[in-house]
Amino acid sequence: MQTASMSEEQHPLAEARIKLGLSQAACAELVGCKRWMINRIERGERRPSAELAGRIQVATGIDARRLLGIPAEASL
Repeated sequence: MQTASMSEEQHPLAEARIKLGLSQAACAELVGCKRWMINRIERGERRPSAELAGRIQVATGIDARRLLGIPAEASL
């Protein structure tokens, strides 16, 4: 597994997933998507759907707004 350097900021999903001891495949299974989707979200290539962001929030505790690029003070 590749780790980010000190100067490189990790995606919130990658941080939470690693803290929980989950591989991308295990995280994907937990939230009901494919591993490639987790990979692309973590690399900033894709944003999850609102539904997937909600499932990721339940599984990891990450505020879905962060995953969707919505300011924290905005309501969903």
